[in-house]
Amino acid sequence: MPYKRKPRVLKRKNIKRRTGARAQSKQITALSKQISNITKSNYETVQTIWNRNNLSVDPSLGGINAYVCPIPKSMCNCFSQSTADTQGDNDVRIAWSDNLGIAAQQTYRKNPIFGSSQAARDSPEANHLGGVLKWRLISDEPAFSTYSIFLISPKSRQADQLITDRDLKGAKSGLGPGSKALLVEGTDYETHPDVMGSQINKKFWNIDYHREVNFSHPGSTSQQTTAQANNTNPKNNAIIAQGSIKLKAGGVIRCMNQQSFIESASPDLGVKPINASQIGYVDEKNEKTQYLVVINNGVSTDLETVNLSLLVRDYYKMVV
Repeated sequence: MPYKRKPRVLKRKNIKRRTGARAQSKQITALSKQISNITKSNYETVQTIWNRNNLSVDPSLGGINAYVCPIPKSMCNCFSQSTADTQGDNDVRIAWSDNLGIAAQQTYRKNPIFGSSQAARDSPEANHLGGVLKWRLISDEPAFSTYSIFLISPKSRQADQLITDRDLKGAKSGLGPGSKALLVEGTDYETHPDVMGSQINKKFWNIDYHREVNFSHPGSTSQQTTAQANNTNPKNNAIIAQGSIKLKAGGVIRCMNQQSFIESASPDLGVKPINASQIGYVDEKNEKTQYLVVINNGVSTDLETVNLSLLVRDYYKMVV
């Protein structure tokens, strides 16, 4: 069941405030406590973290492109437990990729932080409460450039179609799911011819965050690498932009995946336990996943790129 706080009307001070007789107040309080003990679930807070290194968001080819990175709500087997999909791998955590798949960091994986009990690790149900995404763009472009940053999620009524048609969970050879993601210009987004800014199609997508970032100033042609007292090079005024985004809650997470046998030679012994933390990006609800999108017209082959780094923390309540 979803994580819920105790209703205000059932708290002790509110019961006393709303009832006249002291005996009646005590009786209602006692009954409320008994019912709460019978029906309540106990929860433990678990946090996960993952990051993107300081790498380019520019494609190898020129033209206007949309960089897409999934922001999963699931725990992606962060506790490195046995799963049928990753059995035999050196790292059994469930990976995913962005649609660039740069060799320096082809996949992403979540790590648990600040510790957790064995009961939380073995929990059959998790509640994703939300999270925080911190991003930073650093420009090495000598000329003026504009980058449009969005955090989007598919409209629930057509989420399944969008995820399938845009191949947002598709995987290229050697990469994780998400590496085939493709947003279509003119259908999913529209951009000014001189990349003055971009717009996302609100008929298809929820826009959870939007920011336009301008690097340098019009007319600059080179980047000054040393600081000067008079700061004569306009490029020095704007080469870094950063921000923080609050992530939406993903709700209840349960795992229904196929699990391997406890002993392959003795299938009668049954399969290994299935825990909520073992579910990955591919199996989570399509309408819950958010996607970080950066629209630009850069090119990485000239080595004059804009680099993006990410630090993402998720919060969960595990039923214990």
